[in-house]
Amino acid sequence: VHRKLTAVWVLAAGGIFAIAVVSWVGMAQTVSTRLATLVDHDRPEARLPHWRDTLRAAGDYWLLGSGFGTYRHVYGAYQQHDDRTLHEHAENQPLEALVTGGIPGLALLFAAVVLAAVSAIRLLSFEASKPSHAFALMGIFALSSQCIHGLFDFGLYIPSKLLLFSLLMGAVSGRAALLGAQRRAPRAVALPRFKKLPVTPLVVIALLFGVLFGRMETSRAAAVEAVTMAPERAKDPRRMSAPKVKAATQQLAAAVKKRPDDADAHLRLAELYILLFRLRAVEVIQREQEAQGVEIGPKEIWPYTSTAQLHSQAHRLKEDPAQLDVLRSRILLQNDLPRALEHLIESRNASPLLVRAYVRLAELCFLIDDPEVDTVHLSCARRLAAGDAGLLFHLGVLHLSAGRKGLALANWQDCLRLTDDFDERILQTAMNSGQVSPEELIEEVLPASPKRLARLAGTKQFRAGSPEHQIGRASCRERV
Repeated sequence: VHRKLTAVWVLAAGGIFAIAVVSWVGMAQTVSTRLATLVDHDRPEARLPHWRDTLRAAGDYWLLGSGFGTYRHVYGAYQQHDDRTLHEHAENQPLEALVTGGIPGLALLFAAVVLAAVSAIRLLSFEASKPSHAFALMGIFALSSQCIHGLFDFGLYIPSKLLLFSLLMGAVSGRAALLGAQRRAPRAVALPRFKKLPVTPLVVIALLFGVLFGRMETSRAAAVEAVTMAPERAKDPRRMSAPKVKAATQQLAAAVKKRPDDADAHLRLAELYILLFRLRAVEVIQREQEAQGVEIGPKEIWPYTSTAQLHSQAHRLKEDPAQLDVLRSRILLQNDLPRALEHLIESRNASPLLVRAYVRLAELCFLIDDPEVDTVHLSCARRLAAGDAGLLFHLGVLHLSAGRKGLALANWQDCLRLTDDFDERILQTAMNSGQVSPEELIEEVLPASPKRLARLAGTKQFRAGSPEHQIGRASCRERV
């Protein structure tokens, strides 16, 4: 009893000491914020809603899994809450193992934990030297801490942690096996004779080959990251120079040739080509306007060079094939968007789960096909990002610009069901389009929330003096 009480007091003192150290180094707020993600459902990175959606994905991939490393591509199709964070991992290793590896992957994970625990406990039970007991305690601590941590994070998916943990548990298991063999009585078993094989050299060669292959893949992936880092982190892409973006595009194109099956690299290269097109288009339009004596800055021109604007213009011209061909020919002169389209197709072929690739394909498919083909890509994007409110808003805009009002309202309705961040943007876009009446917007899109409807009734969109705005304001108040 005395020993048990001593152990309890030691554990309690250790916990108090850990809390004191966290507060002393100034990380108390960081830790409390991190722990709040477990219970606060209003946070974008809340874990419980994330795990519920992950279980929905596990229902479809329970047999063999989606494939290791594919969680970030698979999860979006099952997301049911507003979370615009890109989840690389499930923040729960058993759940992620179930989704990506299925029942076999989860079974292997549990088998590894159980076998490592058995080895550590056996090593602790042996009456051996103090180093053996030290090995056992080290193994128990490492295994228990990683098991607890693995329920709330993805520590062992970090290569450095995985390597260290593997070395520790390998040492514990090897020590336990060695001592166990010494304690057992020798057994004589008659085995058939085989020709002696050079097993050790073959294993070493295989390991070296794996290391070299991994080193090559890592260096190629690092080259892709290094090229795309600057454009992706730019706070204002409008301020980037076309020559620098062109140089980055050429470097990334050379890196992609070494990784032809890298879907993310193809998508990033396509985005760079689109950025290069927009920067060049701004320069061309600005020169044309200056030649006509009109002073206009890049900031005013930039919105009109987006692929969404080109998509809208193509649908306005789809009834006039001659004018649509003129638009295509002007775009094809620069050759940036056709190259972007090629790499978008390559990205989709390499991985059919990248949402952004489908959105870009929908915006640019008019270059080589009927503009109405965009519905195929938009439906795929909708299926793969059910819980992305920002994407749902954008899909609604694209459908509305293509004249598909019903699909636009349906996407906006799903968007507003997730969050109220897009209330005013949807209201403004719908009222400015001239295609949606205030009654349709209020009855079919806006949620039946008195608080949100009352707030929208007082917005500047409904305070405008046009009869449509007055009707909308009256209908909004009547519904409240």
